[in-house]
Amino acid sequence: MIETDQVLAFRPPDPGFGVEHVIVVPKRHARSLLELDPVLGARLLEVVQAVAQQVVSDHGGCQVLTTLGDEHPDRRPHPPMSDVRDGRD
Repeated sequence: MIETDQVLAFRPPDPGFGVEHVIVVPKRHARSLLELDPVLGARLLEVVQAVAQQVVSDHGGCQVLTTLGDEHPDRRPHPPMSDVRDGRD
């Protein structure tokens, strides 16, 4: 969907949530959003904003979500990411 030199935004093969589900991740490994380099975090947010704008334009609204630590349902460590969803899950 969007790819920069530092960030990738893609639709998962099994959307799982609503009509539109996009995952945005940094290409460089970071254990957690809490440990993400601020410059890379800014690049990540730029892509999240671009994807969210497109989803809002196409569907009228969206949710931007992230999960940290024990809040993730399967309790495994995940890279920092944002899910952009159309809000109809």
